[in-house]
Amino acid sequence: MKNASLSFDLTQATRFQTKYIATLALVLSAMSSPAEAGPVYGYSKNDISAFRISSGLAGAATRSYFSHHRAMFDGFGVDSHPKGAEKNSDDLPQSKVGPGGFPGENTFTPHGQQGSGYARADTQPIPAAPAPPEAAKNVAEAYRITPGNASARADFTLFVQGDTNGGSLTFFFTATPFMRVKTTNEGDQAEADLEVELNVLFDPEGDAPRKPVFVWVPCGDKTNPRCFGIIDPSLSVGGITDPFDLNETITCKGGPCEKTWPADGTEKTHNYEITVNGFGKGTVTAGLDSHEGVSLRAREVRVPEPSTLPLMLCGAIGLAITWLRRSRGRKSANLDA
Repeated sequence: MKNASLSFDLTQATRFQTKYIATLALVLSAMSSPAEAGPVYGYSKNDISAFRISSGLAGAATRSYFSHHRAMFDGFGVDSHPKGAEKNSDDLPQSKVGPGGFPGENTFTPHGQQGSGYARADTQPIPAAPAPPEAAKNVAEAYRITPGNASARADFTLFVQGDTNGGSLTFFFTATPFMRVKTTNEGDQAEADLEVELNVLFDPEGDAPRKPVFVWVPCGDKTNPRCFGIIDPSLSVGGITDPFDLNETITCKGGPCEKTWPADGTEKTHNYEITVNGFGKGTVTAGLDSHEGVSLRAREVRVPEPSTLPLMLCGAIGLAITWLRRSRGRKSANLDA
């Protein structure tokens, strides 16, 4: 009887120890898992070139350029124009922030999923100052592999100004836009957007003040009235070439997800042109705005460290042993009965 009692006590103690080890191993493995996130990525860029008033001017046009870009990573930001700074038409250094892995200056191709995480934004006039710019590029890009937020925005405006004797004016430019977003886990979000807008101001001959008279937001549909707005009722649209939407947002929520714009993943260059009738004599100023932006949110996930895997294995083995012993105990009890 003593041997049977001792065997029972040892069995109970072993069961208790096995349960304890299994539970402790699983708890320790969960506690030691670091906070990580799957890759979350966003990219938006545009190349604008050949911007001009192609017909209707009485003489040569003058050109100018202005840009502004900024980047944010976990609440830390870099701005190309800190508060109070004067406007600058130079080729400004890119705004960049984050753990690291940044591309070089004036890199407008995708930097992609490199480094430890970053947010960056950059613009470039072409040709560089002091030559009058005829084109410009901008890019906003961000990447995260840790939980948190990141964003970037890059804006520029190309200006063309000249005198007209009245009649019709034709505005022309080319654009090569592209966007990509990617998320991995539920709770992730990545958004990229681009917008191009043509604003025309007119300064009539005489004492009348300069005023906005026309707005065009290319949307890929020349018949859609939301794409252009006549501010001055004396003007009318004579013709539009609007082949592709330059005002678009793509978003990935949850994961896995990956999207591009254009949807087929291929960059294309498109020509845009609009003719506006009814101008009087005076000075016209056309400003072509290009905006690129990305915004990321990465969700926290728990990924076991290599050192915790043995603990998890130990816990799993302990639970398996406990289950087997319980099963054998039930079988023995049934046989005794």
